[in-house]
Amino acid sequence: MKRKNLLTALAASLLLFAFVPAHAQDESPPNIADLWIITVDYPDSAAFEEAFKAHIAVRKEAGDPRNWQVYTVVAGGNMNTYGLRYCCFKWADADAYTEWSQSSGIFDDWNANVAQYVDDYSHQFTALDIDNNNWPEDPPDYRYFGITTWSLKPGTAGSRQAAITALSTVGKEHGWSRPWSWGFRIGGDSELSLVTPYADFAAMEPPEQSFFEFATEHLGAEETTRIFEEFGSSFWSSRYSILEHRPDLSMGDGED
Repeated sequence: MKRKNLLTALAASLLLFAFVPAHAQDESPPNIADLWIITVDYPDSAAFEEAFKAHIAVRKEAGDPRNWQVYTVVAGGNMNTYGLRYCCFKWADADAYTEWSQSSGIFDDWNANVAQYVDDYSHQFTALDIDNNNWPEDPPDYRYFGITTWSLKPGTAGSRQAAITALSTVGKEHGWSRPWSWGFRIGGDSELSLVTPYADFAAMEPPEQSFFEFATEHLGAEETTRIFEEFGSSFWSSRYSILEHRPDLSMGDGED
C-alpha cells in the first residue's frame, strides 16, 4: 500500500546498514541504529533527490541532533530505494528525538515538499553486536558497503551466537585484514546482517586466503568446519547487496 505521509509511517512504526566504531573506553556504548528505507519510482528519482537536499537544509536549520546518512543500492534488489540511517544511540535517546521531531514541525516540510515523490516507507532498528564487531576507531571514507543478510531459523539463537563469537574472536585475535560489523534487525522479519566496507570496487577483490582457510590455520580443520556448519544450520537463506554511501544526500560528515 502506498503511504505518502511520513506522519502515518511514524505512527505505525514508532520511531535504523549495521556499522559502528569501537568504543574501547565505554563499558556500555550505544548500539542501536535507526533506518528508514524509502522507495521512489524511477521517474521521480531526480526530483526526489532535489527535494530531499532542500529538506536536509531545513533540518540543519531546525537543529536536527542526528546526522542522517543516506545509502543507495548498486548491486542487489530494490534498486529504487534510499536508506536513511543514524547510528548509534541508546533506547532512551529515542524518546528525546521523537519529542524534537514532533515539536520542530519538521514533518510539515517533508509532507509539503518531499512526500509527493515517495512510493513507500519501511522502518526498522538494528541492534549491533559490538562485542563481536571489528570496526576502526577512526574509519576512512568508505564508499561502498557489502551486506550479507541471513533469514534466521527459530530456536537457533544460542548456537548461532556461539559461532559468531568464535569466528569473530579468531578474526580479531589473529588479525583478519578486513573490518566487519554484525547486526540484528528489530522490526519485521528476523534477520542477521554482516557488513564489510570498501573504499572502491578494487577493494572488493577477494583476498588470496579465504576466511575459512584463515580460521582453519588457527583453529584446525575439524573445529573450523564444526563452527561453520553450526552457523550455516541456523538460517533459512541469505542474500548479498552492495550499498553506496551518498554524502551529497547526507547530513554532516557521518560522525555521530
